[in-house]
Amino acid sequence: MSRIENETDAALESGYGGERGITTFRRHIRALKELGFIDYTEETRGRIKWVLLHNPYQVVKKLFQDGHIDKTTYSMMCERADAIGAGNEFDDDEEPANGAE
Repeated sequence: MSRIENETDAALESGYGGERGITTFRRHIRALKELGFIDYTEETRGRIKWVLLHNPYQVVKKLFQDGHIDKTTYSMMCERADAIGAGNEFDDDEEPANGAE
Protein backbone atom coordinates (compact mmCIF):
# COMPACT_ATOMS: atom_id res chain seq x y z
CA MET A 1 0.00 0.00 0.00
CA SER A 2 1.30 3.43 -0.88
CA ARG A 3 -0.10 6.90 -0.30
CA ILE A 4 0.19 9.71 -2.82
CA GLU A 5 0.38 12.96 -0.89
CA ASN A 6 0.64 15.24 -3.90
CA GLU A 7 -0.35 14.05 -7.35
CA THR A 8 1.69 16.74 -9.09
CA ASP A 9 4.83 15.64 -7.27
CA ALA A 10 4.05 11.97 -7.94
CA ALA A 11 3.60 12.69 -11.64
CA LEU A 12 6.88 14.61 -11.82
CA GLU A 13 8.75 11.93 -9.86
CA SER A 14 7.37 9.35 -12.31
CA GLY A 15 8.71 11.32 -15.27
CA TYR A 16 5.49 13.06 -16.29
CA GLY A 17 6.21 16.76 -16.51
CA GLY A 18 4.76 19.59 -18.52
CA GLU A 19 1.18 20.67 -19.04
CA ARG A 20 -0.24 17.17 -19.49
CA GLY A 21 1.85 15.48 -16.81
CA ILE A 22 -0.95 14.73 -14.35
CA THR A 23 -3.35 13.71 -17.14
CA THR A 24 -0.79 11.26 -18.56
CA PHE A 25 0.09 10.00 -15.07
CA ARG A 26 -3.60 9.29 -14.32
CA ARG A 27 -4.10 7.58 -17.69
CA HIS A 28 -1.12 5.28 -17.10
CA ILE A 29 -2.19 4.55 -13.51
CA ARG A 30 -5.65 3.67 -14.84
CA ALA A 31 -4.06 1.28 -17.36
CA LEU A 32 -2.09 -0.44 -14.57
CA LYS A 33 -5.35 -0.86 -12.66
CA GLU A 34 -7.15 -2.30 -15.70
CA LEU A 35 -4.33 -4.82 -16.17
CA GLY A 36 -4.54 -5.79 -12.49
CA PHE A 37 -1.12 -4.59 -11.30
CA ILE A 38 -2.58 -2.05 -8.88
CA ASP A 39 -5.80 -0.85 -7.31
CA TYR A 40 -6.44 2.64 -6.01
CA THR A 41 -8.98 4.96 -4.46
CA GLU A 42 -9.86 8.36 -5.81
CA GLU A 43 -10.69 11.49 -3.92
CA THR A 44 -12.42 14.59 -5.18
CA ARG A 45 -11.85 15.57 -8.80
CA GLY A 46 -10.31 12.19 -9.57
CA ARG A 47 -7.18 12.64 -7.47
CA ILE A 48 -5.51 9.33 -6.69
CA LYS A 49 -4.67 8.97 -3.00
CA TRP A 50 -4.08 5.35 -1.94
CA VAL A 51 -2.48 2.75 -4.21
CA LEU A 52 -2.43 -0.99 -3.54
CA LEU A 53 0.35 -2.84 -5.36
CA HIS A 54 -0.47 -6.44 -6.28
CA ASN A 55 2.14 -9.18 -6.65
CA PRO A 56 3.33 -8.56 -10.23
CA TYR A 57 4.24 -12.22 -10.77
CA GLN A 58 0.71 -13.31 -9.94
CA VAL A 59 -0.72 -10.60 -12.20
CA VAL A 60 1.48 -11.75 -15.08
CA LYS A 61 0.42 -15.35 -14.42
CA LYS A 62 -3.26 -14.35 -14.58
CA LEU A 63 -2.72 -12.30 -17.74
CA PHE A 64 -1.08 -15.37 -19.32
CA GLN A 65 -3.92 -17.65 -18.20
CA ASP A 66 -6.44 -15.19 -19.65
CA GLY A 67 -4.61 -15.15 -22.99
CA HIS A 68 -3.18 -11.62 -22.80
CA ILE A 69 0.45 -12.80 -22.79
CA ASP A 70 1.80 -15.35 -25.28
CA LYS A 71 3.53 -18.54 -24.14
CA THR A 72 7.00 -17.50 -25.32
CA THR A 73 6.89 -14.21 -23.41
CA TYR A 74 5.53 -15.92 -20.30
CA SER A 75 8.23 -18.62 -20.46
CA MET A 76 10.94 -15.96 -20.73
CA MET A 77 9.48 -14.16 -17.71
CA CYS A 78 9.45 -17.39 -15.71
CA GLU A 79 13.07 -18.10 -16.68
CA ARG A 80 14.11 -14.60 -15.62
CA ALA A 81 12.24 -14.97 -12.32
CA ASP A 82 14.10 -18.24 -11.70
CA ALA A 83 17.41 -16.57 -12.52
CA ILE A 84 16.88 -13.86 -9.90
CA GLY A 85 15.51 -16.27 -7.30
CA ALA A 86 11.88 -15.29 -7.64
CA GLY A 87 10.60 -18.35 -9.52
CA ASN A 88 8.47 -19.44 -6.58
CA GLU A 89 6.41 -16.23 -7.00
CA PHE A 90 4.50 -17.99 -9.81
CA ASP A 91 3.43 -20.86 -7.51
CA ASP A 92 -0.27 -21.52 -6.99
CA ASP A 93 -0.16 -21.01 -3.22
CA GLU A 94 -0.10 -17.24 -3.80
CA GLU A 95 -3.35 -15.31 -3.58
CA PRO A 96 -4.67 -14.57 -7.07
CA ALA A 97 -4.46 -10.99 -8.36
CA ASN A 98 -7.61 -8.89 -8.00
CA GLY A 99 -9.26 -11.54 -5.87
CA ALA A 100 -9.84 -13.72 -8.92
CA GLU A 101 -9.89 -17.45 -8.45
